[in-house]
Amino acid sequence: LDNLLENATKFSPDAGEVRAEMRLLTARPDQIPPARWAAVRSQRPESSVMWITVTDHGPGIPDSEKERIFERFYQTPSGRAVRHRGVGLGLTICREIVKAHSGVIWVADNPSGNGTVFNVLLPGAFRASPEATMAASSSVPSGSPSVVS
Repeated sequence: LDNLLENATKFSPDAGEVRAEMRLLTARPDQIPPARWAAVRSQRPESSVMWITVTDHGPGIPDSEKERIFERFYQTPSGRAVRHRGVGLGLTICREIVKAHSGVIWVADNPSGNGTVFNVLLPGAFRASPEATMAASSSVPSGSPSVVS
């Protein structure tokens, strides 16, 4: 999650918005492709699924590169032009971590216009009791894209 938020912040315009959301699902919403849902539900069909999204308003990712960005050392042309860019391992690591938890990760276009939505589905999720739930907050330097959760 940290890497997805860092990437979204890096590719968003100054003072842009990055949104992270988590939902506990028992049924597939229309926004989740049936094959992605089936891949996660086949592990534990009786359990809930955690759907995590990280949305930005950056330059977006061309359709032809949406799978390649998860390859080791691969960077899109717009990614190579970003200041303080990495080496192209972050999304590969994200994919491997999600896969180790029997989940799936993919990227889609931001339906509200520019940018992307990174989606993560993790099986076997459960709702924590109110006593176990903690609120998290972080400070974002002024002038940087804000993170809304």
